[in-house]
Amino acid sequence: YFQDCSMFHAEDVGFGFDYMKPINTAWIVNSWQIVFNELPVFKEKVTVGTIAHSIKGFLGQRNYFMQNESKVFAYANSVWSYLDMNRMVPVKVSQEMKDAYGIGSPIEMDYAGRKIAIPDISPENVMPEIIIGEENLDTNGHVNNAQYIRMALKALKKGLGIKQLRVEYNKQAYLGDIIIPNIYSLDDDRKIVCLISPENEKYCAVEITGGF
Repeated sequence: YFQDCSMFHAEDVGFGFDYMKPINTAWIVNSWQIVFNELPVFKEKVTVGTIAHSIKGFLGQRNYFMQNESKVFAYANSVWSYLDMNRMVPVKVSQEMKDAYGIGSPIEMDYAGRKIAIPDISPENVMPEIIIGEENLDTNGHVNNAQYIRMALKALKKGLGIKQLRVEYNKQAYLGDIIIPNIYSLDDDRKIVCLISPENEKYCAVEITGGF
């Protein structure tokens, strides 16, 4: 919902897919921090919103919220890079794009850093390898951002009861690539799933707090 909301915002202000595709640029997410108060139940009506609160150079930050009239279910921060997809290098965001998005005030939350530190110890568990199939890919031909999170949750056999989810993206995975989930326990309430290649290159790190 959060990622779709930012895509709809970009489309609404005229800087969506039709603008970026001809010039081969795109916003690529670097990290997520999502805080869960509770999950909405079946048929519950919710409003999902986003606020672009910082764009400096090629980096942008967005807040998100899911709420109804009586409660806030979840809120988040995300960090994005604006890239030239041909050369895979950062591109400075134009003032026109900044003005169209509108820069709002950041929501009140305990902002975590973008990087997730992997413990300098052997992982607690190394899970069976995952071979990337077409069902894992998005329209750009690489693994969809949410798929990495699903892999991490599946490795932990975890679904509900999460208090906070942090995600750091490092390397794109493609069809046929192999991902190996490595699990680290930080304390009784936090675990990290580091998704790596057989050559020990890090695709993504997911830190999960709560529910263990």
